[in-house]
Amino acid sequence: LNPVRSNAAFIVVQSRTVATSSDSEGAASVIVGSAALTRATACAGASPDGAVCVPGGFTHLGDASLVGLTDGFAIAHDPNPLVPVRLSPFHLDATELTVGRARALLAARPDLLDADDLIERDPANDLFDGCTWIGVEDAENDALPLSCVSFEGARRLCQALGGDLPSEARWEFAARGRGQQRPFAWGADLPSCCHGRFKGCVAGPSPVGTSGCGDGSDTSLDGITDLTGNLAELTLDSYVGYEAACWKHAGVLVDPVCADASVESNTMRGADFNTSSVFAHLAIRRQGLNGATLDYIGFRCAYDDSL
Repeated sequence: LNPVRSNAAFIVVQSRTVATSSDSEGAASVIVGSAALTRATACAGASPDGAVCVPGGFTHLGDASLVGLTDGFAIAHDPNPLVPVRLSPFHLDATELTVGRARALLAARPDLLDADDLIERDPANDLFDGCTWIGVEDAENDALPLSCVSFEGARRLCQALGGDLPSEARWEFAARGRGQQRPFAWGADLPSCCHGRFKGCVAGPSPVGTSGCGDGSDTSLDGITDLTGNLAELTLDSYVGYEAACWKHAGVLVDPVCADASVESNTMRGADFNTSSVFAHLAIRRQGLNGATLDYIGFRCAYDDSL
């Protein structure tokens, strides 16, 4: 692996170049050794509670069919140009992090979050009437995904569980079938209210893992649920376009995270109950405002693979 160092504001990513050549008749051939990048790599260790293994492999981020789709929208970046990536095996929560799981963490570690990292539901305030958090002592919403949590608060909760927020690359790789480039978790069929929790289908978040009509809708190749709807999900990466310096390299990026300290927003993925299914395509990159505690944004945790 050759480390690629970019501007100081960006973290270090690693890359490996995949090269091709042409024979005398112009047919392309793959350079010896590069095929290993495309092979699936099984997890070496057991998945943490509530998570599943996502075997490593090759894919590209973005989708050429969506060029121009987000033009004019300040809330979404075009998922182009395509970015080839190789992911090491990792583990990803099968569901969005629930209120019940957060309650257990905060009961044991009440100082884990700052006061403004997690907002409690307030029926008298339209901004917070839809929040799912109702206090560490109240189990009523335990099956619902946790919302109204800040980016830093989400990271601290994941880190307390031994993981972190997923990178965009990990999230999209898992959601789209590990190189199958599925537009939606279930495949290519256009989304309907039977597939996920979108605006016009539901009025608020649903218990995790209940999207669909009993046929596995909104479930990925690896059994990960609610990737397309319910709540939008925070990722580690900064909200910058794929043309940004930290995404550019003449080869394949390995386990990339594009983090730019000068950018205030991070990227979130997936549609949600407050958003039209137009944004359900899993390659679309949406703006998640850091520090904002909104009732349609949640998260799930990712974990490095280890013995």
